[in-house]
Amino acid sequence: MIAIITVLALIFIIGTIFGSFLNVVILRTISEESIVVPASKCPKCQTALKWYHNIPLLSYIFLKGKCAFCGEKISIQYPIVEFLTGLLFLGVSVFYFHSSLAWGFLDGFTFNNVSCWIFTLIVSCLYIVISGTDIKSLAVYELHTYIIMGVSLIFALIQSIHNASYSVLLYSLVGGVVFFLFVAGLKLLFDKLLKTEALGDGDPFIAGAIGTAVGAMIPDGAGFIILGLVILGVFLLAPLLYAIWMVPVYLYNLYKNKNYYLMTILILFFGYVVVYLFASQFGWLENNLARYLSFGVAAALGLWVCIELMRSLRNNQSSVCAQIPLGPALVTSAFIFMIMIPAMYGVAI
Repeated sequence: MIAIITVLALIFIIGTIFGSFLNVVILRTISEESIVVPASKCPKCQTALKWYHNIPLLSYIFLKGKCAFCGEKISIQYPIVEFLTGLLFLGVSVFYFHSSLAWGFLDGFTFNNVSCWIFTLIVSCLYIVISGTDIKSLAVYELHTYIIMGVSLIFALIQSIHNASYSVLLYSLVGGVVFFLFVAGLKLLFDKLLKTEALGDGDPFIAGAIGTAVGAMIPDGAGFIILGLVILGVFLLAPLLYAIWMVPVYLYNLYKNKNYYLMTILILFFGYVVVYLFASQFGWLENNLARYLSFGVAAALGLWVCIELMRSLRNNQSSVCAQIPLGPALVTSAFIFMIMIPAMYGVAI
């Protein structure tokens, strides 16, 4: 048991070290600096940091979130990215090698497991970078998506050579092209209908990278129907994830900009939906008339919300157009499916 805990702790620590590097990549991509030189420094006083100021998680805690030299507040992004990357390394490693970790067997270290483990970690780290730049600067840097595409195609080629079949490579290529064109088409449609930018310019590139990555995870011989279902699943799950973290931020923006009218409508709609779901769960709507009336009210409130949201977008109201990026939701959805695919097909043991 002690050995297992030690290994898991080591995996988490290695993940936080990678997370520290991802912070550098995110911030220096935005500032257009080299990720290699110069050494890490305080963004305010420009003093070069000592090595013990860069210990993942611990330095932030011991420094109480402030620069050791000038006292400037350190962004909460640093420990969040380090912690999330540590969890990522830990979770993906346990997923692929839980039998080996639990029993000390080497059965889990198969070609498929090891290659999928490495590939998932690399792509997921790039997902974190994309999310970080998108959240912090509302910008998606195409280079990061190109790297995902390149890594995915290389992985797909290796899998194809190993399986003596090039179907995985085809899945990856087709997945990237199809998802890119699909999201690019949606962007053009929404931009035309709403007369404003509903999707970011980088979202089609994120979709292309995701399509290439999830396509490379489709097992040999699974077929293009499975590929299409996975891409559709990624696309449908993303708005749900987006809503989960977007709604509180969006309501806060409405409050901050004193758009109380739209804020009240949204709260009324979501509150009614919660009450409706509870009522349905506890059998309070067994009467057909009550069920139809309740559903009709929910639909009417939903339509009202949609009309007001579209009107706000057309009017380019600052409270609404404080953009909340879709990229993080897309890559999170993609990561979930990258784990689900090998789980469904028994790759991870």
